[in-house]
Amino acid sequence: MKTVKKRSISIILTAVLCLALLPMSALGASVEFVVDSYGELWGYNGPGGDVVIPYGATHINEQAFRNNTSITSITIPSSVTKIGSQAFIGCTNLTIYGVSGSVAQEAAQRESVPFTAIASTAPTPTPPAGNTPSSWAQSGVTAAISAGLVPSTLQNGYSQAMTRAEFCALVVTLYEQIRGEITGRRTFSDTNDINVQKAAAIGVVDGTGSGRFSPLSTLTREQAATMLARLAEAIGTPLAVRSASFADNSSIASWARGAVGQVQAAGIMSGTGSNRFSPKGTYTREQGIVTILRLYDAVMEEAFSKPPQQEIQPLPAPVTVLPSFESITLSDSLKRGMTESELRQAFDGASAIAAKYLGQSREDQLRGVFRDIRLIFETEITYSMTEKHYNTAYGYFVAGVASCAGSVRATGLVLTILGFSYEHVNENQASHQWPRVNLDGAYWIVDAFGLYVGPEPAPYSHPWF
Repeated sequence: MKTVKKRSISIILTAVLCLALLPMSALGASVEFVVDSYGELWGYNGPGGDVVIPYGATHINEQAFRNNTSITSITIPSSVTKIGSQAFIGCTNLTIYGVSGSVAQEAAQRESVPFTAIASTAPTPTPPAGNTPSSWAQSGVTAAISAGLVPSTLQNGYSQAMTRAEFCALVVTLYEQIRGEITGRRTFSDTNDINVQKAAAIGVVDGTGSGRFSPLSTLTREQAATMLARLAEAIGTPLAVRSASFADNSSIASWARGAVGQVQAAGIMSGTGSNRFSPKGTYTREQGIVTILRLYDAVMEEAFSKPPQQEIQPLPAPVTVLPSFESITLSDSLKRGMTESELRQAFDGASAIAAKYLGQSREDQLRGVFRDIRLIFETEITYSMTEKHYNTAYGYFVAGVASCAGSVRATGLVLTILGFSYEHVNENQASHQWPRVNLDGAYWIVDAFGLYVGPEPAPYSHPWF
């Protein structure tokens, strides 16, 4: 559970991504290699001849160079620590170069490929520049990490140029923290990076042509502005339309001008000095992290300033017969993230609870639903903000995983079956969420997760949060 007050944001529980640290900028901007943001090489699209794998790659996956007869040699750096089976199958003209005793030599022997030992594949690597953020970015980077907005792969090398794939990791982390898991995928020929696929699926990023994404190319400032503006729209809080007012406006690509004006007006991106935006300039990791934090602030400010999103209808007559799945109308919020089959299973679980309270008083129904939902939490639920369905009724009733959002939707599904209209307070916000019910003009909280059922002490206030 997290309690958030705009960005004074006291984080009680943050989802931590356990990813290996890797200085991806060491891989350069080549698009000949299909490499993801974790350093795993999946394939090769280059012209052949003498191929040198960039220092910084860590794995060569199975059949990565399958049947490539145009390659005459591959130099494998010592940063590669694992080579999958049959990585070079069918490479009939190949000689492998690598450090003696390395996985490169092991793979050559395993696949009967000629091997030539070399003294070294790279100079002794130095730590990436900028392992401490610049003074101007220090507080923003610290706050973003505390808020769970920065994957661990990006918590180093702050002054180095950010790649397109790395920025996608920030995009996906922010989106999924607010809106939940991205289930769609859009694929490209030169990367298997899941963050790239997710960011493209929600319309935040595009490819660079011919089905490619160029994941290791450095991000430009105008590209970053465009992605930030699209991300705000994808989240559901589009930035106001404004015109940019930089001295070098004419240098901004036509496709980016609107977005630059939006992020400038929102205070998310500013200039580089002398009232210039430098649209083709590179974007560093710390700049990417700080602007993602600023967008997070803007989204949260918008969410907290909005009036209640739905009007709770007066209570209809008590339900005496359980509705069927086919006859009931469920809100989009209740259905989110579930297939029809999963929704039916969740509906069955909720109906089993609702059946126990048919014919009882409205207050007794609310108290009974609270008790049963709480009992499930204590005996069957693993708390999560990362597992699939953590924020759905299916997660609560079937998969056994939930956050406070999942508890609200599970409770809301039972309440809907019993004929209650309810409001999901703080829905999609990084703060505690609960169901709010109009009980004949008196508003009740039915919060099994937060351990409270009863009248709210003041409009939209919770006694414990």
